[in-house]
Amino acid sequence: MMWETRFSANARTGGGQELAEEAGRICERRFRHADAGHPATQELRRLAERWCVRDLTAGRRPFAFVHTPEATGACGAEGGGRPCAPGLHGLPSVHGLQDSAGEREDPLDVLQTDFSLPSLPLVVMELQKTVADPESSAADVAAVVAKDAGLTAFLLRLVNSAFYSFPSQIDTISRAVAIVGTRQLGQLALGACVMDMFRHVPGKVMDLTAFWKHSIAVGMLSRRLAERVRLPEPERFFVCGLLHDIGFVMLCAAKPRKAAEVLRVAQERSVPLFVAEAEVMGYDHARLGGMLLRKWNFPFPLAAGVLHHHLPEKSAQFTEPLIVHVADVMAKALGICATPEAYVPPLSPDAWSRTGLAPEDLGAVERGLYEVLEDMCRSLLG
Repeated sequence: MMWETRFSANARTGGGQELAEEAGRICERRFRHADAGHPATQELRRLAERWCVRDLTAGRRPFAFVHTPEATGACGAEGGGRPCAPGLHGLPSVHGLQDSAGEREDPLDVLQTDFSLPSLPLVVMELQKTVADPESSAADVAAVVAKDAGLTAFLLRLVNSAFYSFPSQIDTISRAVAIVGTRQLGQLALGACVMDMFRHVPGKVMDLTAFWKHSIAVGMLSRRLAERVRLPEPERFFVCGLLHDIGFVMLCAAKPRKAAEVLRVAQERSVPLFVAEAEVMGYDHARLGGMLLRKWNFPFPLAAGVLHHHLPEKSAQFTEPLIVHVADVMAKALGICATPEAYVPPLSPDAWSRTGLAPEDLGAVERGLYEVLEDMCRSLLG
């Protein structure tokens, strides 16, 4: 099925027509691996074109591709390249790529590499114990957080950002705990600490600003989607989304040459990053990130959300992988991408149906995202 490019009424006249056509061309390539017949994908395509038109109108170039499908011999009839091998939602099979690739690696090699894997700060380990203790109070959590000035400042910036939009300034952690909740603030603190540990990884392989903007966007979308279907403790979905790609930034830090090779393969073959990782290494960043969080004794639902966000069908027990999967697809559809290959991964029909979401929910979740995301990035990234 070929995409039908849809323009807004205002974009059909004058220069708006040209901008809309350019937005359509950009999205045609961005969605080349997506199922054009799925109602949710069609709604994402509509939202994506609107974001592209807004960026082009403001003189900003939407997230662009380094290679064209025609130049790379990419799979897919629409790209003019070789047909896709049957696999995950039309992409080359991850298992097939693993079987056909040459040198295999074990993700444990990355965790045990000479790269100095950061240890969780003592405050985080103490916080994990405090949050897990049913006898702990809001004051207990606040007392632990207050021991780390950097963590305190980060959480206060977060709760005072447009992410929450509280009517008055929150100036103490104890008040933040009282308003946000003990477990919720504890989960936010875990995410904040991991983010801080990897914020200053040398950016020779990837654009760290783009990486964290994508991560924050997926976190925000995960929280909004969870709220939309009335799931409890939406902050845990934010943390899951925030950390969903932590395995790739770790790979960049531990094995930058291997990470660079993955990016090259993704761009040259016009495939999503996780497919290129399977070809080059035999595993993807989701598996590496999930293993890392379990090594740090993060709650299993959080680790599962990271581990299975590209293959949510594998998670029968937890909702985190389903929500983060949809949020990741949505962020990439809107052009909020972490890496240059910038393709929208296929939306899992199983994950979509299990969330209980409807296509119209996506527009409601997207509303106001652009402005809130900009405010969040200013607050958290400086």
